[in-house]
Amino acid sequence: MNTVCLFPGQGAQYIGMGEEFFDKYDYVKEIYQKASEVLKIDMSQLCFRNTAQELNKTENAQLALFVSGYAAYQVIINELKFSPSFLAGHSLGEITALSCAGAIEFEDALNIIKIRANLMHEAEKNVKGGMLAVNGLEKDQILRFCRKMSHSKESLVIACENSPEQFVIAGEITNLENLLKSLQSQKATATMLPVSGPFHSPYMKEAASTFENKLKTFKLSMPKSSVVSSVTGELYNDITDVWANLSNQLIKPVYWSRVMQFLKNKKLKYFIDIGPRTLLKNLVSYNNLSANVLSINEALRLGVFKKLDINLIKKYIAIIVSTKNRNWDNDDYEKKVVENLTKLKKLLKQHTEYSRKLTLYEEQHAYELFEECLLGKGITKAEKELILNKSKLF
Repeated sequence: MNTVCLFPGQGAQYIGMGEEFFDKYDYVKEIYQKASEVLKIDMSQLCFRNTAQELNKTENAQLALFVSGYAAYQVIINELKFSPSFLAGHSLGEITALSCAGAIEFEDALNIIKIRANLMHEAEKNVKGGMLAVNGLEKDQILRFCRKMSHSKESLVIACENSPEQFVIAGEITNLENLLKSLQSQKATATMLPVSGPFHSPYMKEAASTFENKLKTFKLSMPKSSVVSSVTGELYNDITDVWANLSNQLIKPVYWSRVMQFLKNKKLKYFIDIGPRTLLKNLVSYNNLSANVLSINEALRLGVFKKLDINLIKKYIAIIVSTKNRNWDNDDYEKKVVENLTKLKKLLKQHTEYSRKLTLYEEQHAYELFEECLLGKGITKAEKELILNKSKLF
């Protein structure tokens, strides 16, 4: 299948992520149960019922993101019955990608991430550092700012190259704060990230060395899908490179823009962001890739790998017409229901006349119009889901 699945790193987590899959699929419950047994942590409690402050701790966030990402991947391959051509992960997400590809066993991946997170947490104690996201500047400009604000060679470094104009800087917190002020004075967009350490930088040197030694105690298998490394921006052609890359990842930048360029050259049809947010979905467009980019929920709802049928629009219209109205504000009803229903009917007429299939984006637009009409009639989101389940549209 001409598709790549993308897995995010730390920062994509939020309370409640993945709960809809946990509630719906028994095999997802089994994944969370297994992780809880291995880690001696109630993973469903951590992901769904804890506080954001507790979830955002390095040692918790990484484990939670891995389990939710691994589970989400099982949902998409089971429900859509496909295997992707490529997998890629941003930072921590690379371990998720390798595990989903079959290179690292699920239980081993849990223990590896626990070790990784604890080492990074310990490294945080040795330096009062952080990370700063910068948008709108090119790499050479970023490097000039870093040199100007640094008091040593390793003080401020590029930790992530997310796109040609989006970078993350790591370093000591005082220098980062000074850099932030300087960037803001130049009207650049910069934001301090909610992390407590200068990850993907030389400050993690001791942690990386320890991590590499511990990694050697785990076994590897040949992956079932091709995995692109965010350390090199290239495929894992030799599986023995995994341990070196994962340890180097702690001290070297995440070259996500290189990953995107590699995938762009493969002329893939679909990019699917497996993460709980759409951070990587946004980065695909920031890297100037003209591809069909979907969140996991969009991919599942659209049944991406099925032929798109205009009869779906007929079903949307029938459901809208037969749904009882609770909105008695005539102006609001006109805008949200009548206008959107008219657009749906126009889309149906155009494709009926020319006898062609809907494109992916037309189908997405049709669903958005359908949803707006239902909500415009005063239907709650929970009631909308009941209507969809009863109609068996997806």
